[in-house]
Amino acid sequence: MTKSEIIESTLRAMHGKWGRPLAPAAKDEEEDLVIQTLTERLSEGEYRTCADFGHLGTECCEACHTLYPHYEMHIEDLPNGGKAWICCVVRRALRGEKTTDDIDLEAALGGGVRKNRADQSEPA
Repeated sequence: MTKSEIIESTLRAMHGKWGRPLAPAAKDEEEDLVIQTLTERLSEGEYRTCADFGHLGTECCEACHTLYPHYEMHIEDLPNGGKAWICCVVRRALRGEKTTDDIDLEAALGGGVRKNRADQSEPA
């Protein structure tokens, strides 16, 4: 995906988040901010996106993609020399870090939960 394609898809995603028509002046102001921010953040060239990393088995972060993608989405340098425009969940998966789902699962299974000192008995 190119810089201009990312800007276009970001604007489309944000239109969906508004859920109601914005006043024309507010809509223009918001669009101008998104375009300016992404123009500054993104260099020319091709970017891989979250869709390109489906093999990781992650579910994208809705907040990154729809609320403030011009601030929340990450530009990641890939080991092969390319770049990626990805959400926080895909970024963590690419880096081999635990995702929120992994952490929630560990907590549900009792792993990674600290015991209170009162629960720990000392040898007599």
